[in-house]
Amino acid sequence: MTFITRFSSHPFYGIAVAFIGALIITPDTVFMRLSEMDALQMLFWRGLAMAGVLFGAWLIVSRGSLREETANFLRPRALLVTLCFMLSAIAFTLGIASAPVSIILFGVACAPLFAALFSWLLMSERTPPLTYLFMTIAMTGIAVAVYEPAGSAPVIEGMGPLATGAFLGLSAGACIGLSFSLLRSDNSIPILLINCGGGLLAAACALIFALVTGYPLQTLGTGDLPAILISGGIILPASFFLLGYATRFTAAANVSLFMLLETVLGPIWVWLVVDERPTNQMIIGGGLVVASLIAYLIWSMRRPAAQNS
Repeated sequence: MTFITRFSSHPFYGIAVAFIGALIITPDTVFMRLSEMDALQMLFWRGLAMAGVLFGAWLIVSRGSLREETANFLRPRALLVTLCFMLSAIAFTLGIASAPVSIILFGVACAPLFAALFSWLLMSERTPPLTYLFMTIAMTGIAVAVYEPAGSAPVIEGMGPLATGAFLGLSAGACIGLSFSLLRSDNSIPILLINCGGGLLAAACALIFALVTGYPLQTLGTGDLPAILISGGIILPASFFLLGYATRFTAAANVSLFMLLETVLGPIWVWLVVDERPTNQMIIGGGLVVASLIAYLIWSMRRPAAQNS
């Protein structure tokens, strides 16, 4: 315990925690594909499993401060983080169910740029002009990846499947960037509880939508339930707790930058397991996104420490 306490004061500690959290989430999309569930089923089971596991962990870990953390959870900033987690879960799940995995992950990869932007807006942290250059390059990569020839079949009326995926992926990335910025700005936000609340709200939204639209509830249990429970009950709780915890020790943009691992490794996992190969166009566009974000990481690491904290 002494070693962990000493190591937590090291500047590399937050980076290491974020790296482990991002590495854990890389096979998530594989289990979503293996579940063979639609978006509503995945949203319900992932959210419910995540909420159940994290609520149990919160009761154990925070048993001496349940009242204090509940009060902190009910504060506006913590509730906003919870809402961000819910919206990112909805956007990500809808995207995975309706568009190629690669384009969703490329959109989510823009989370560090959104984190830098929101940190400037919320905490008056100056965003250097070069950050906007990296954002422009990343957006160009998204545009290349989503370009579709005439005659492509739309997933959402008026939008092609790649444009739909880009919109949902970018929405998830924006919500993730905002949530990490908010967590960075307030150390009193209970990480386990806000992730639990986000998962529970996502599951509730899925259930309400099913009831309103007449979706047959008996079909919620069809598909590969163990696969989706691994996703929602193991991968999501572990990864998002570690990523949120890492914001206590390093900048939100640095934490979200490690989600590049999912952008790079996620499509590879899917390709290897379910044989969904990214198109050459997606690879080129995604390469621009990844290159811009790697350049951003290298540049930010070479800036003075006071500017990165």
